[in-house]
This record gives sequence, structure tokens and C-alpha cells, in this order.
Amino acid sequence: MIANDGWCLDQGMTNHDECGKIQLTSDRVKERYDRNVRSSRFEPGKKVWLFQPRRIQGRSPKLQRNWEGPYQIIDRINDVVYRIRKPAGGKFRVIHSDRLALYEGVQDTFQIRALTALPETPNPGLEVCRGISGSRPFTIVVEGNIGAGKSSFVGQFLAKETVQTLLEPVEEFQDFCGVNLLTKLYGDFSRYAFLFQVHALNCMLTQHSVSTVLPFRIME
Repeated sequence: MIANDGWCLDQGMTNHDECGKIQLTSDRVKERYDRNVRSSRFEPGKKVWLFQPRRIQGRSPKLQRNWEGPYQIIDRINDVVYRIRKPAGGKFRVIHSDRLALYEGVQDTFQIRALTALPETPNPGLEVCRGISGSRPFTIVVEGNIGAGKSSFVGQFLAKETVQTLLEPVEEFQDFCGVNLLTKLYGDFSRYAFLFQVHALNCMLTQHSVSTVLPFRIME
């Protein structure tokens, strides 16, 4: 293996064999990185998220925000470096494109339209909902252990005229082709756990597929 003498001298190395191995490994790593890298181009004026992970002691990393913003692209310094700052003002920051992601606000991800099917009532909150709803409702799924109070929490939205409320279909768990799967599960967990979970997921999928003109949906 013949190493590049200039490269070896730059690295302060005299053993050509070892230098050649290191150079070959470096070239392979670079080739692999260049093969998988995806260049992103952001136009000036566009809003972006900034990857800025912070670790707060005593809090799970899953509950911490790794992205902050939105920031606004001020200009492009070169192919991969941008100058950004927050739309409301503040310091300019020079950031590599690998740490940026395109910001998709509500006005971009939802189709703005009026919900003519909603009842005409003097409710200020209803008028706000008319402006943010799109072709699909904003869905909230409430999860928790048995007895945690999911049904009690979700039940508070039954009277809300802008929310489609879907309670847990317990009656379908108790009558699966004439079999009470819930009782079977409590009696022999290892035998019926998988069957019950598949049936429960199928029931949730059926509920999630129910069409509605309301802007919000909450289900457990």
C-alpha cells in the first residue's frame, strides 16, 4: 500500500504502512458519509427549526425538546451554511444546514376552509376552530393504565360541539363473536394477551376512520 507522502507529512507520520491504512480508512469514511448525506437548500425568508438538544437534569430525554424556533433564513453564506435569526428579532446565528429543518406551520399543513356543517352558535371558540380545520380533524389519543381515569377525562368533552369524542369501545371487547375477550384476558393473560391487543387495535383503527366535519377528535 502506497500512502500519499504529502498527507503523511501533514499528519506528522513517518511510517508509510500505518499512514496508508489510516488514509484508506479516512477515505472510506468520507465516501460513506458523502453517499448518505442529503443536502438541503433553504431560500431566504423561509422559516426553519434549529436542532439544539439540551439536557435538563431530572427529566427524561424523551420529554425534552431537541428543536427550537422557528427561525428565519436571512441569507445563504455558502452551499451548507446559513445565517438565521428569529422573526421577532434577536442575534444573527450562522448555522450548518445539517442542524436545520423546514418549518411547517399550521397555515402550511392544514387546508384553510370554512366548516359550513358546524352549527351556527354565538361561540367565540367555535369561530376560531372554523379557521384552523383542514380535511382531517386534529386527533388526540389519551392513553394510560387501567383505572387511571381515561374515560372520565375524555367524557368531559362529550358536550363540546367542536370535538368528536370517542370513548373506549368496551362493549366490543366483551362481545367478540360471542366471546368476552376482556374476561378471557383477565383469566389467562399469557394466552389471550396477543388476541386482545390485535382486536383492540382494530377497534381503534375503526374509530379513527370514522369521518367527521368537526375540527377536533379525542379518543382513548
